[in-house]
Amino acid sequence: MTNAVGSDGVPAHTRRHWKKSDRGEPGRIHLLEHHLADVGASFEALLEQPTIRQRLAHSGGREDLDQVTVSRLSVLAALHDIGKVNMGFQTQVWRPGDLPCGCVPASFRRVGHTRDTVPVLNENWDIETSEWFFPALGFDEMLAWDDRDGLATCGPFAAALSHNGAPINLEDTLPPIRWCGGPSAD
Repeated sequence: MTNAVGSDGVPAHTRRHWKKSDRGEPGRIHLLEHHLADVGASFEALLEQPTIRQRLAHSGGREDLDQVTVSRLSVLAALHDIGKVNMGFQTQVWRPGDLPCGCVPASFRRVGHTRDTVPVLNENWDIETSEWFFPALGFDEMLAWDDRDGLATCGPFAAALSHNGAPINLEDTLPPIRWCGGPSAD
């Protein structure tokens, strides 16, 4: 966990994406990129166990998983919390004194990180975010992993995002949330 303040006095948790925060000390955060790397590495380590690897392979109708498939599944597992990059989620730990304007803008409504990815995944709903979100993930390269026009990648990606209970519904009509751009006063 980090509890840093920049030379300009602005807390790190308003500049860096966090995964977990200390409720007693909101400025203390565990960085999202560290969590994603930990989960990807842990998933890959789990698949080194023959029983786990075989059971996962059998659930997908395969005898075994080759190393390329294990690596790709590990990337998808790592991306399970990528929805936490949205500003609506990130502002949950912001306090009025954290920002130069002294307030958390009302336009940053607080949201989750799974269901709230739907407007981005449906590129026609949140075009602005989709234009940077997918390239930042290397999604074009991920779509090239299969010969089914990306279907073999998109399904597991949606499943990874659905890790907190119910599967995400790509037909959901949630309004787009604020995913990018810096804080601004209303």
